[in-house]
Amino acid sequence: MRTALFALLFAACAAEPPPPPPAAPPPAAPVVAEAPAPVVEPPPSRPLPAIGWRVAVEDGEVPEAELAALHTVLRPCPPSTQEWGARVADGALRRLGAIVADDLPPDEGVESCLRAGLEAKPPSTSAMLRLHHVDPELDAWRDQLQGLLNRIVGPQRGATCVMVTFRLGKDGVPATPKLARSSGEPSLDDAVMGALLAWKEPLPSPSKAARQRIEDSEVTLCVTGTTAR
Repeated sequence: MRTALFALLFAACAAEPPPPPPAAPPPAAPVVAEAPAPVVEPPPSRPLPAIGWRVAVEDGEVPEAELAALHTVLRPCPPSTQEWGARVADGALRRLGAIVADDLPPDEGVESCLRAGLEAKPPSTSAMLRLHHVDPELDAWRDQLQGLLNRIVGPQRGATCVMVTFRLGKDGVPATPKLARSSGEPSLDDAVMGALLAWKEPLPSPSKAARQRIEDSEVTLCVTGTTAR
């Protein structure tokens, strides 16, 4: 009897199905690669005109777009060898003046044009600005004339500068030379003015286009003579 009972239990256990296998883990979510951040290219800078007024920021900051607008609005202003300083604040021009030495008078025509441009397009920030006119051909021509006069005047002691102005006559000879600022050395002043007054040969001339740009302007030179040995 006991044997038959064990046989029935063994048969019942053998008839039970095996336990199911453990469930497989859910598939991992696919890894999506992040797209690289787009590269933001800076806006192309506008090339400055070869001839015209340049505005340099001496103190403070001015957005490049506002500087470009200033270069454009100041382009019609007449040329000048003088530099100018300006202070702007809160979107308005506060001060403008020529950066001059001693008693050299500022050019009023240039000042009124620069003032009008700065008042029309003032930077939105606060800054100190330095304005100067560039004309590569005329600048090189002035350097050539200064070198020529320096050699004619000859050796001078010190590096004192005598400022002279004149107009370029139609024959290329200096016309109406004037002493704009003394060097403080009468001998140097007299030597430079004497050389200009006695000049009879045509000066080295710039191109026709460059000459047209100075037809109504005075040429300003700073003459020191050559270095004395």
